[in-house]
Amino acid sequence: MSEEEPREPSREERATAPGDVGRRVAARREELGLSRQEVAERSGSATTYIQYLEEHQPPTSSTSRNNSPCPA
Repeated sequence: MSEEEPREPSREERATAPGDVGRRVAARREELGLSRQEVAERSGSATTYIQYLEEHQPPTSSTSRNNSPCPA
């Protein structure tokens, strides 16, 4: 019996994945036909911040939590 290889999620699935705000922002911006500059102006943010949100990878669960106890 062979197991199927896990498939890569589609762009839409990645864009709507919970916890990944940047991809959702980028997908919605593209749907609306807006540039990063236009989103920045409308939101009162810097264009570089919109770029950071869209391109920065969220931390993986293994690096976002430290399961070791706090040092005493």
